[in-house]
Amino acid sequence: MKINITDHIFKKRGIELLTERIQIGLLIEKRRLLNEANKKKNKPKPKRKFTKQEQEFIDGLKQALLEVKLHQEGKIKLQSAREFLEDLRAKS
Repeated sequence: MKINITDHIFKKRGIELLTERIQIGLLIEKRRLLNEANKKKNKPKPKRKFTKQEQEFIDGLKQALLEVKLHQEGKIKLQSAREFLEDLRAKS
């Protein structure tokens, strides 16, 4: 029986490459499944209706954030905390 060393090396390397490709394919499939599972987990919950008090709070908060944004852009001037406290003291 004649064994050709180069054939054996090529076969071994071919098996190694095939094994690597299978492992890579399995990793890709595993990542895809994990991403799919995470997308299902992170679905937004259905929105509930807010009470009148909660909605007033949310609207006030949105307005305050808008004012801060406008202040940062230099479009309006907001009172400093110190000025606000001085106004409160003056009114009481």
